[in-house]
Amino acid sequence: MDIKILSQDKDTVSFCITEANHVFVNTMRRLITEEVTVLAIDELSIHRNSSALYDEMLALRLGLIPLKTDLDSYVLPEKAKNESDPRAFLNLNLKIKGPINIYASDLQSQDPKVQPVYPKMLIVKLLKDQEIELEAKAILGKGKQHSKFIPGLAYYGYTQKVNVKKKDISDFKDKYPSVIFDKSGKIDQKLINTPELIDACKNINNDVIEVTHEKDSFDFTLESWGQLKPKEIFKEATKIFEEKLDSFESEIKKIK
Repeated sequence: MDIKILSQDKDTVSFCITEANHVFVNTMRRLITEEVTVLAIDELSIHRNSSALYDEMLALRLGLIPLKTDLDSYVLPEKAKNESDPRAFLNLNLKIKGPINIYASDLQSQDPKVQPVYPKMLIVKLLKDQEIELEAKAILGKGKQHSKFIPGLAYYGYTQKVNVKKKDISDFKDKYPSVIFDKSGKIDQKLINTPELIDACKNINNDVIEVTHEKDSFDFTLESWGQLKPKEIFKEATKIFEEKLDSFESEIKKIK
């Protein structure tokens, strides 16, 4: 198996995996979305809420706020020593009176390292004399428990191969994206360089542009929501994969 980075920035990375199959690639996708843990608000004690949002809606909005996650400082609740283990949860507080717009940055975190990923995410607008006072508890969780614990969007597809058979196609020019033509009006294969352009050129006329795919090559993309960096997500998914394989091997050895 070979891996080649196609593109990357702060929150997104795309790479090509060759000499692999659907089983492996989809396993990585599912580990990322279902097993990699991140922090999210899971419990609320609402002491006062006179805002336009009733308690259940307020709880939903708070639960979906992405929180920067430090995997070295926290553990899943079931792995904690006891209910008061400080590694099992994080306390956040909110006490504010209107008129004011309440943003994610108004949440007071007990841990300075754990803050909302998007500080300007609006929670609710308070009118004059409206107020909110609450205590929240964030815990580590997995995406298979609730979508608020999913660290990002992971998806893949076959690596597509473009073959330009005819560069001069005056009869079909209006059917293809204008950006794939050079200054002389001919198709430049190098300009068909994104999945969107490849899809736009597919199945129009195979005698002009033929798009095929590799059976053992996949383009994989991960878009992080910001709780963890893409590298941290992949590292954690790989670690979980290895642990599951070790556990499976251990159980196999017990078979007589």
